Amino acid sequence: MQVPRLNVQHRLDTGQLPEVMPGWRAASMPVSLLHPHRRQRSQRLGVPGVVAR
Repeated sequence: MQVPRLNVQHRLDTGQLPEVMPGWRAASMPVSLLHPHRRQRSQRLGVPGVVAR
């Protein structure tokens, strides 16, 4: 299982979570995001607390 390091860094630093394979890193993967134009967006697609520019 691969978890973003940012999500577990504190636990790694405090020793709560041991790093099992410290020399191994998974290859980075590209991420794509598609979204409708603001005028065509349904209110149901909105995420509470997130404001799009």
